[in-house]
Amino acid sequence: MDIIPYIYHEQQEGALCAQHALNSLLQGEYFTAVDLGNIAHSLDEEEGILNSNQNSSNNYDDTGFFSIQVISIALSRLNIEINHIDSQIIKNDKVKPAEEKAYICNLHEHWFTIRKFYSKYRWYNLNSTLETPEWLSETYLELYLNDIQRQGYSVFVVRGDLPECDADKYAKLHPKPENKNNISKVDYNNKNPKSFNIFSGKGYRLGDDNNKENTFNAENMSDSELLAQAIAISLEEQAQSNKRQNEPDLDEIKRKRLERFSSK
Repeated sequence: MDIIPYIYHEQQEGALCAQHALNSLLQGEYFTAVDLGNIAHSLDEEEGILNSNQNSSNNYDDTGFFSIQVISIALSRLNIEINHIDSQIIKNDKVKPAEEKAYICNLHEHWFTIRKFYSKYRWYNLNSTLETPEWLSETYLELYLNDIQRQGYSVFVVRGDLPECDADKYAKLHPKPENKNNISKVDYNNKNPKSFNIFSGKGYRLGDDNNKENTFNAENMSDSELLAQAIAISLEEQAQSNKRQNEPDLDEIKRKRLERFSSK
């Protein structure tokens, strides 16, 4: 029996993958989009962005995307740090990939976590675009990390004491998974997050005149309320997009009916 039923795994909602990656890493609902938005807002203030004529932020946007700086600060509050896998501090330690605790990976606007549970042969891909966590053997882990780096992913090593979770406890009691359950190369290529197009939709800025349908009065709203409203709009847009994709093709239905009648 595998430990997957005991793993906390947040699935994709809108473009909130940074939140999903953090909570999957920590195995619980540790951060909300508003929590991360407040960190991003404080960073913007420190960087002087909000005091300039710029209306954009380098640390978050209205779709729910957050920068590596936001993720790093959020984890630092739990005494957890992240370093790029090619940084000198990681290279100097010469630690084998399977001996680390976790990795956070990024390409463009998508973040996801790869995490170990209890032992080095208990690695799981916790990508929010997957239906369930996927086990990676310690051998395949290194191949997987090398592969996604060749594709352009940035990989960050997670160090510090992660909270003990149910999956850690159950991993102590279960035997090593069989290799036949390991994610295959073909499966990986088919589920490559690069092909996931949830981030290709249009994102709306606060007060965007082009977004007449989803507008709101921002004058009397706090920064947290503004961020929460923007994210809610993003999720609503995604739901509407999914609904449109599921609507039947009327031309296709008409064509099939004509074929059926002509065959009689």
